[in-house]
Amino acid sequence: MKKITYCFSLLSVIVFSSCEFNKSAKVDLTTGLSSKGSGIRCDDVFLMVNEEKIYRNQFVFGEAFQINFNMIEGLKKVEGGVFPGMKLLILDKQGDTVIFNPDLYANFTEPTTITPLMLKTKITIGSPFRSNRSYTATVHIWDKKGKGTFDTKFEFNTIPNNAINMRNTGLQSNEIYLYDKDNDMVIPSSKIPSNKNVMLVFEDLKGLKSANGVYEIGMRMVIEDKNGELILSEDDLLEGQSMTVTEPNRQIFGSFFLPGSIKGPVQLEVIVWDKIGKGKITAMAKLDLE
Repeated sequence: MKKITYCFSLLSVIVFSSCEFNKSAKVDLTTGLSSKGSGIRCDDVFLMVNEEKIYRNQFVFGEAFQINFNMIEGLKKVEGGVFPGMKLLILDKQGDTVIFNPDLYANFTEPTTITPLMLKTKITIGSPFRSNRSYTATVHIWDKKGKGTFDTKFEFNTIPNNAINMRNTGLQSNEIYLYDKDNDMVIPSSKIPSNKNVMLVFEDLKGLKSANGVYEIGMRMVIEDKNGELILSEDDLLEGQSMTVTEPNRQIFGSFFLPGSIKGPVQLEVIVWDKIGKGKITAMAKLDLE
């Protein structure tokens, strides 16, 4: 005989449990994060950004979040520890695979003795993700020495960095974002590091006109301080360069370096134009230095 218990908390969570320890299900009505276990139980599944718990399912392009599984129980102990596996699959709205990892813990060949057991997976909203899209992440945890499983599903949306404003005529870019080249990470806000190489990237340009199998593109960059004084002015960062029409990802970028002596905010303006056609994109951002 099974009993269903409804538990409502301030986090709008519904928990379904049975008389059997090895069966459980949980839904967070705030984030939509849902979990169910068979043989493995975890009553504390939550999201984190920058080491803080969050209660949302929308993320800025470049943002990274974690799905944490705290106080996992039910794994079979062998050699004084447990052997968990974790599979991550992320699909887009069309059902196409965006991210797949068959076992995030494949390299952990020794028994895990940490108690209470916590597992986690980190997801960074960069390429191949896109802004203004919907995705579904599923995490499958299993016992490599037993039969227990635990499954979590999380549907989330992505949005562009609203620090970047754009206007265009005849030329489009699927994604425009700031990128910290030195730390190899997308910047999801208006805060950029000083004394680092920062790039403004234009992904997958569309609307370019070609001549003799190549595209000719120009890029002008201007940076001013908070008083309107000129810090940097480049008439054409791409002068003398071309791009063949067969290149699959028409990506271009402009790079800049701001020393710590410069005080923010600064105003960045980048103009990309088609030298063969008439298309143009202007990207503007008011940036703080840290």
